[in-house]
Amino acid sequence: MTEDEKETLWEKRHYLTQIPDALPLVLASAVGWDWASLTNIYQLLDDWIPLSSVQAIELLLPHFPDITIRSKAISWLKNASSDFLFNFLPELVEALRFETFEDSSLAVYLLTLCAGDRRFAFELYWQLQQRIDQCEEKSYSNRCRLLQQQVLKLLDEEFGIDIENQHRLLQALNAVSCEVKDAGDASKMQLTLQRHLALLDARILENNVRLPLLPSFLCTGINVSESNYFNSLTKPIKITFKGLKSSFAVLYKVGDDMRQDALVLQLVKMMNDIWLSQELDLRMVIFRCIPFGNKSGMAISLLFLIWSYSKGMVELVSDCRTLCEIQSAVGATGVFKDDLLKKWLEMHNPSEFQYKIALENFHLSCAGWCVATYVLGIGDRHNDNILVTRTGHVFHIDFGKYMGDWQTAAGFRRDRTPFIFTSDMAYVINEGSPQSATSRYQHFVDNCCKAFNLLRKKYSLLVNLMKMMSCSGIAGMNLEAVNFVQSNLLLNLTDTQATVQFTRMIEESLKSKFPRLNFLAHTLVQMRSTPSMLLGGYGDPNKLSFVQQLYTMKDDGRITRAVVLAFEKWHIPEKMYKVEVNRENETVCGIVYRSFMEFNELYIKLCRRFPFAHLPPLSQGTNVGRSNIRKVAERRQADLQQFLNVLFEYHPEVASSDLVYTFFHIIFRDSAPEESNQFLQLKVDEDDIASKKITCRIFLRLTYDQQDGDLNVFVGHVRGLKIINGQAPDSYVKTYLHPDPQRISKRKTHVVRNTQMPTFNEELNYQLLSDINLVDRALEISVWNCGSLVGENSVIGSVHIPLRKLLDIPVDRKGIKILDGWFNLSTGLR
Repeated sequence: MTEDEKETLWEKRHYLTQIPDALPLVLASAVGWDWASLTNIYQLLDDWIPLSSVQAIELLLPHFPDITIRSKAISWLKNASSDFLFNFLPELVEALRFETFEDSSLAVYLLTLCAGDRRFAFELYWQLQQRIDQCEEKSYSNRCRLLQQQVLKLLDEEFGIDIENQHRLLQALNAVSCEVKDAGDASKMQLTLQRHLALLDARILENNVRLPLLPSFLCTGINVSESNYFNSLTKPIKITFKGLKSSFAVLYKVGDDMRQDALVLQLVKMMNDIWLSQELDLRMVIFRCIPFGNKSGMAISLLFLIWSYSKGMVELVSDCRTLCEIQSAVGATGVFKDDLLKKWLEMHNPSEFQYKIALENFHLSCAGWCVATYVLGIGDRHNDNILVTRTGHVFHIDFGKYMGDWQTAAGFRRDRTPFIFTSDMAYVINEGSPQSATSRYQHFVDNCCKAFNLLRKKYSLLVNLMKMMSCSGIAGMNLEAVNFVQSNLLLNLTDTQATVQFTRMIEESLKSKFPRLNFLAHTLVQMRSTPSMLLGGYGDPNKLSFVQQLYTMKDDGRITRAVVLAFEKWHIPEKMYKVEVNRENETVCGIVYRSFMEFNELYIKLCRRFPFAHLPPLSQGTNVGRSNIRKVAERRQADLQQFLNVLFEYHPEVASSDLVYTFFHIIFRDSAPEESNQFLQLKVDEDDIASKKITCRIFLRLTYDQQDGDLNVFVGHVRGLKIINGQAPDSYVKTYLHPDPQRISKRKTHVVRNTQMPTFNEELNYQLLSDINLVDRALEISVWNCGSLVGENSVIGSVHIPLRKLLDIPVDRKGIKILDGWFNLSTGLR
């Protein structure tokens, strides 16, 4: 603020006492802080309406050092929920840095929280330990040490024993990590890890320990067989701890500063809390991370004295795979295949109910992480730090590059899109539709934009958190980072304008080829270091790449005969073969759909397992020319039938093997073939619109500013467009403001191609002189199909909206009239 603005704000301070957000600004505008001025300032605190917990946090920033103001902030903060306080604990510990004295109201309040909830005591202890280990400012480090001692004195002896056991656990893990690194080759490293973890398992069995990462989990031992190390630079170790009723897997890493990861995960959790508070559940997977300093493993004994720059413990999410692992199942070119991710979800969710839930999880969590990674400027995104769980949840790991610190290679920026949203992700969201967008994609865009606008609305929570941490010494966390996030939130735009901008970012990310080229480069590097990946989906001779687990004759019943009934074109260019499966004692035959490549995989793996079995080859007569034409498919159908006839007449060891019964096990595509068949989907969409006479509709939002005379027309989604000449239209929207004899009021959106449900999310502007102009004016909105180079554009449908409707709408607090909703499109122009 300028000096004049500060002076005006201070003079009018008594008119602002009912506006909580104004208090920090008024206090920052105070004429002076001498003893004569304090009476007026303190009186303001008593007169002001109570601040929320988020607003009170701002008064703990360093530019409010006054003890009374900070004490008042703590009194308001006491009304916050325990979850909010627990999530904000790192910032409250950081705020101790700005207190004048050790026995501050904040320090006393933190001790009070510890006395009432042991969860706070463990978290506060380790947050203080980080500052003791890593802070270069002696006065603050000593203050943290003093408060840590008070925590130990305040709680009972059992708490002290738990803390001592946690320190000993960290000492032991440091020693194990060091021994593994020094072991040399891979085989020795694994043996060293297992030997040391077996010794640690015996010690934990004798003295159970609560994990610093999750104190509610009482560790009773280590599952040595499930523990291993990762072949990266720092050689992090995966440890599966055993509990009384469950297990808990963590990644322990020595050599990386984990404070960035912990901070990013805290910010993402704050974002998720904002969304959940507004009833937007994006199914986010938030995992725990706790960094440790140089001395955390030395507090009890010098026996395991290990020096390291930094270390930390991260919770491992179960049942997940990286995009690289999913894509490389068919080799390096898998990064360019759109259907692999969808097939992977189908494989791990065989029932229709499970699959639908997985798709919903994918769509929602993908939207959440798109927004989060954009706002925080997360860089170095590739297919090895984006993961998907078997239940469809997307999440990111490894946050070493953030706040716009983009990854470069040979001087070129590798992160060239606002966030990672590739066509294989869109393919999952569209459920394999051949069209570029469906109603599901429109919901995805809506959720992204809604999540983004909610963060803009609650930006002060994120900004205050970052301001509090700007003095923490964490790399990249400074006032420039705060400005970066504020800039990314587009705070100077309206919600509608922000929606338009974020939609353009989605389109930019989806159209860009650079992410997948980056994925390819990373996959090739991984394949060089992991040769088994070169085998692709045929790597495991005992499993099929498209079925999650093995099934036997006992599971599904004995197969007596299998008949290849026909072939269908499901994908471009792949065809699927429809096979009738007859089983013993079953009157109804089962139907499965398998591709030629999947039959070939079965053939190869049967030959590998049973090398003396003489099965007829599948490639007979199909080696020359195009492999996807109808004649080839007909020859292949005959070859496949001959192969099946010989297979089921063969020795039971082969015919009844688990590979064969797994191949014919009913999977999701068999129970719901219409979900996977692109061409059937397109025909269903076309027939559905024709038979049910679905009305074409368009979402519009008209906003009229009475003061400035601005009329803004927001064009959102369109639904129910008809198929034109056998294909989905390439559509755009055109508007006129009538009467307009010279047709100078024409406005147009961009063209959205190949979809019956386009998303425009574009704002068109008109300038009106006064309300009088609204009475006799009307807005014409029409949807057009963009013709070919030689063809003409044709109108699909239109709607007329008399602007006098705006006259009856009350203005909001900003003086704006809003008319929005879905409008039916009539055929042709009026």
